[in-house]
Amino acid sequence: MGHPAHFHLFKNLIHSLPKDEVIIVISNKDILKNLLEENGIKFLLLAEYGSSQSKFSKLIKIVLTTWKLLRITIKTKPDVLVGCLSQLAWVGFFTRKKVVFFAEDDFTYTSTQCRITYPFVTNVLTAEEVNVGPFGEKQIKYPSYHKLAYLHPDVFHSNSSLLVKYNISTPYFIVRVVKLSAHHDTNIEGLSNVILDEIIQKLSQYGRVILSSEKRLNGHFENYNLAIDLSDMHQLMSQANGIISDSQSMTVEACMLGIPNIRINSFKGKISVLNNLETRYNLTKSVTSSEFKIQDLDYVLYADMSEFEKNRQQLLQDKINPTPFYLKQINNL
Repeated sequence: MGHPAHFHLFKNLIHSLPKDEVIIVISNKDILKNLLEENGIKFLLLAEYGSSQSKFSKLIKIVLTTWKLLRITIKTKPDVLVGCLSQLAWVGFFTRKKVVFFAEDDFTYTSTQCRITYPFVTNVLTAEEVNVGPFGEKQIKYPSYHKLAYLHPDVFHSNSSLLVKYNISTPYFIVRVVKLSAHHDTNIEGLSNVILDEIIQKLSQYGRVILSSEKRLNGHFENYNLAIDLSDMHQLMSQANGIISDSQSMTVEACMLGIPNIRINSFKGKISVLNNLETRYNLTKSVTSSEFKIQDLDYVLYADMSEFEKNRQQLLQDKINPTPFYLKQINNL
């Protein structure tokens, strides 16, 4: 694992396998380590998330984590390597191990990672909409999304008691800001402080605003932060009146939960999964940072919640709980 989203993706798969048959290895980012510790899951640490994000420091980190993972693999002799990191693919190739790589982004979005990763994996597991470019022979499609591995009704149930725990009353809105620091986020615009301020001022007229940010936000933005247990975020999302974000992950999560949401960043129209959720299921709205207008918030503020739930139910009819599918694919190798 190399991202908090990987924890959520794999947590139910991990619990579906005997404890003594799974070794969790992580390259820590943001709250990943904390999530594992909160849930009592033991892991081996490859690297912490470095403060420097220069290309050289990232390259050094990739080399070191690949070497560490190689040593762990040689020592523990696993049958299958499962994950979302390129290091896994390279180690699998060197040790002649089968590699199941999980991907949710199109080749055009992450072409560099795909070109240096897919040639070395056994299979690439993706949602039906994902385009893996010239590596289609390795792709295994399934009718679902990564996010349903932990937000499908089979495994996720909304709990309103958490609102009492955090002294929250409805209506409330969640605003999520991410760093956009990955290699494929170069020159990508998200929620600037100016846009963020406009959004908070507008939403505050209709309910409480809860701000969640990967970046350090100074000044009056701190008044909107809420300290919560890391594992409670999806519960709070499930009962929110709306979610505004520049995060692809939280946008998809909001769709899985049937919560009105708007995504504001430069990726409008460029990601197949999100395009499908917007045009086929009418579960999200996307705008670029440059074209955003405060009136766009009406999509959330005046949303018909029953219509969103109807659209969500249609999605759930079309899609499966993917974890049993993941387990079957791994066991069949």
